[in-house]
Amino acid sequence: MMIRALAVAISFVLATPWTAAADPVSDWLASIAQCTAAKPLRLGVIGFEPGTLSDTAAEAVRFAIQAELNKHPGVQTAAVRDVTRLRGLQEDVLRRVPEAEINRQLREAFLQVDALVFFRVPERSADTVRFRLQALLPEKLDCAPASGPIERPLLAAPALQDIDTKIAEAVERMLVGNDPPVQQVTLCPFEHAGEEFSACSAALTDRVLRQLDKARTSPTAVVRGRVLSISRSEPGRCSAPPEAASAHGSIGVDGKRFWTSLEFRRGGAILSTTGRVTIFPQDLGCDGRLLPFLDYVRADARLAEPKLSLRTTKPVYTSRRDFLGIDIKAGADLRLYCWVLAKDQTGYLVLPQPGQEQRAKISSGRTMRYPGNDFGTDPILLGQPFENLFGCFGSAAPLPPALDKAWMANAGVNEKGEAIELKRDDILRLLEMMRAEPGIVEAYAPVVVR
Repeated sequence: MMIRALAVAISFVLATPWTAAADPVSDWLASIAQCTAAKPLRLGVIGFEPGTLSDTAAEAVRFAIQAELNKHPGVQTAAVRDVTRLRGLQEDVLRRVPEAEINRQLREAFLQVDALVFFRVPERSADTVRFRLQALLPEKLDCAPASGPIERPLLAAPALQDIDTKIAEAVERMLVGNDPPVQQVTLCPFEHAGEEFSACSAALTDRVLRQLDKARTSPTAVVRGRVLSISRSEPGRCSAPPEAASAHGSIGVDGKRFWTSLEFRRGGAILSTTGRVTIFPQDLGCDGRLLPFLDYVRADARLAEPKLSLRTTKPVYTSRRDFLGIDIKAGADLRLYCWVLAKDQTGYLVLPQPGQEQRAKISSGRTMRYPGNDFGTDPILLGQPFENLFGCFGSAAPLPPALDKAWMANAGVNEKGEAIELKRDDILRLLEMMRAEPGIVEAYAPVVVR
């Protein structure tokens, strides 16, 4: 059972003696390679247990480790839902929190990464902290390699403290300044203002969750008998019950300066807001680059090339002369859900076609070509020059009815007989919903027409 293996992993790390290593991070990554063949290796860095260090100091160390891991070839760090709650997960085992709840948190976290990384056995001095990295892998929790001792300085960026203070103040105003009192909050993902995208939205969403969680468990809340229920919005849909508040964040750029803002709303009313606050991506442990739309879509893709891969029949097609050809190769039996996305943040769903859902399947070891007879679709002569992105999701199991309905509602043609065009919000909603589904894999191939 997942939770029992986790308890064994904890005891193993606690019993490991402190021994020096020339490069403990590299040695530790090499040991993880013995537990998983994932390439690239996607790590979700959770960090210290609550109360080990001040919040800002703990985050500064976590972000520094994330940046260090990202410098290693074949390694990517990825945002993990509910990092704040997962931080206490190992300690929760010892407190005998219900097994089902811990397993739920682990399953949701492992949808996004190959391993979770905790900072264990911390020893703090005046201006440094010493600890080990512990990796937890799904179905292999007992593998749990622990790193050699790592020592890092304790630093707290003023800008990080500023954004935390502004969020905490907005949370407090929401809770104490409204009638009827707010007892339920739905947290929506941060949205991107402008045409480009930042990888910092997940980190900011987690900071809001952290402050809401602190307000829920604060001494003031206990004394006043204040009740606060916190939930995340359903994938692809930001909504809350009429009596509940919802948190809406934005992230954007003015010139070269990043900013963020947060609003708590109920109905049509704004309950509290942070206003615009300047942020520095390096302080949040996220990549400061702004990504064009198509790069952003690919950045967090659930790539699994042994299971699903795409290849165009030509690296560059000739306008008005070449026909489109996408070879889809599978290493597992999969149901396919494919789309083509454009730089202008629009797109079209191409598989399955309504009424031909059974044809959008591929068997393990087979390569099929889109468009054409394999899928019962007509050839496509490429017209004006463009650069698009062709992508497919693959699922071994049928999608849940609600997700299948959401996808198929945008497939095919409209009442005018024209292909249904997806807008930016439609694409981001479907992307979030598909990536939240267990077992989904993705593959992408650029389509270039000159």
